[in-house]
Amino acid sequence: MTLVEEVYVKGRAEVTAYLVECPGCRGLHALNVYNRNKPIWTFNGDKDKPSFSPSIRATHAGKICHSFIKDGNWQFLSDSTHRLSGKTVPMIEVM
Repeated sequence: MTLVEEVYVKGRAEVTAYLVECPGCRGLHALNVYNRNKPIWTFNGDKDKPSFSPSIRATHAGKICHSFIKDGNWQFLSDSTHRLSGKTVPMIEVM
């Protein structure tokens, strides 16, 4: 089971990112851990129980998804506008 999928793009930007499947949005979020060797999100390196910091805030078509990923769980904040707002749920496999 893959909870995070590493993506590395070498070029002008040199980006290392991790893709995570969001059960609230029902889509992928990309977390840039390094962009030109400058950290954006921190990652604990554990692909079985990943943690990322700071929070993740995504908007799409007027909807808000605001969350933390800690120890392999999504912690959705109350300002999220989807069905998992205010709930903590286990991460799901990246498809």
